[in-house]
Amino acid sequence: MSNDQKTVLLLNSSPRKNGLTNALLTACQEKLDALNSNEEKKIVSKSIQLSDFNIQHCTGCDACLKKPFACPLSEKDDMPKLEKELLSASAIIVGAPSYFANVPAIMKDVIDRSRPMKMAKYKLKDKIFSAITASGLQNGGSNFVADTLIHWAIIQGMIVVGALGHPVLMNNLPSESLQKLELTSFRKPSEPSDLAKGLSESLAKRVFGLL
Repeated sequence: MSNDQKTVLLLNSSPRKNGLTNALLTACQEKLDALNSNEEKKIVSKSIQLSDFNIQHCTGCDACLKKPFACPLSEKDDMPKLEKELLSASAIIVGAPSYFANVPAIMKDVIDRSRPMKMAKYKLKDKIFSAITASGLQNGGSNFVADTLIHWAIIQGMIVVGALGHPVLMNNLPSESLQKLELTSFRKPSEPSDLAKGLSESLAKRVFGLL
């Protein structure tokens, strides 16, 4: 990788690797790759599945408050491997489904365990950040998931951005539910609506343009 090459990391924090969250992240990544094809590959995308990592629960030992700002659990799990992915990225897009109106447990573990990176003078500062969310039902808590992710990014010193789609017809953060507008009608996880895909693609254009 050349020194001037930048990476957009797309992190699927859903335990389901091929669910609705991943479908939206894929739409975003495909748009990024399409934009990149005309720019001499100076911006590349990388997709990872959080379920492939073994991240233990934070125990609240507070060891990370003191130098060298290290977590003792990192000697036993994959958090250093994930940290390397996060630190090497210029932009981070996290996809998360709503699990009882919050992020999945595996993502919450990452949030808790990321404290050492903050304590070590904000290692993630100034990285571009955005979120993509999904839920089973309409109004199924995706807004709370987005809030959790955005607050995490702000605490880490990242720069939060949203999509710039139609100013009236489109939201600024891509989101989708399995439940359609009809009460008992549901979509397949691999088939998000054109609106949700369009938002994901708009986010890709926004992040690409900023980088």
